[in-house]
Amino acid sequence: MNVAAFTQQTAKRYHVFANGQQLGPVHFGHLHRMAGTGVLGRSDFVWAPGMEEWITAANIDGLFPRSSVQSSDSGSVRAAQAPAAIIRNRSYVGRHWHGELSLATSALINCILAWVVYAALAYSVLAALIGTAVPGTVLTLADLALVAFGGAVFVWGVVGAWRSANRHRADKGELLWPALAKSFVALSVLFQAGLCGGLLALLLISRVA
Repeated sequence: MNVAAFTQQTAKRYHVFANGQQLGPVHFGHLHRMAGTGVLGRSDFVWAPGMEEWITAANIDGLFPRSSVQSSDSGSVRAAQAPAAIIRNRSYVGRHWHGELSLATSALINCILAWVVYAALAYSVLAALIGTAVPGTVLTLADLALVAFGGAVFVWGVVGAWRSANRHRADKGELLWPALAKSFVALSVLFQAGLCGGLLALLLISRVA
């Protein structure tokens, strides 16, 4: 491999599919360490922007000793399509969690819109319960259940949006939109942490008083 080709290869960001999970994107140096420590095997799948399909790690120059590199035949080419098929078979929730949806869908719909809709529905449910003769214990349990579910929705939204921003930057090389998405996610986490901290402080103060 000449110097230009090697430089281009090491500058790529690689996605890894091993043990039924997708990892990355990672630099070539990280990929090389994974191969050296046995985390990445020769039969595991690797993909980077510019590749037409997933290929086995054995076909990435420089990862393994040349004597152990196996040539691709029709069987391995068909097998290399397996990661994409498995990813397509994931549910919508799973695809968002792994950052496999578009940045716009992950950030605008699954992170922002989903949380706004949930907050509105949760508020409506609690307001309806408060206006009835529901026992205080039931109301408290409903409140806790809504908070727990809302926390899960929030974590799902921000994690998927963050991972989608990383993938968008690696695949398309854009910096602005991923940076804006990550900034919003970080501010959302700080806001929720401050809000929860404030509510907890009020609860403690009310108990002491």
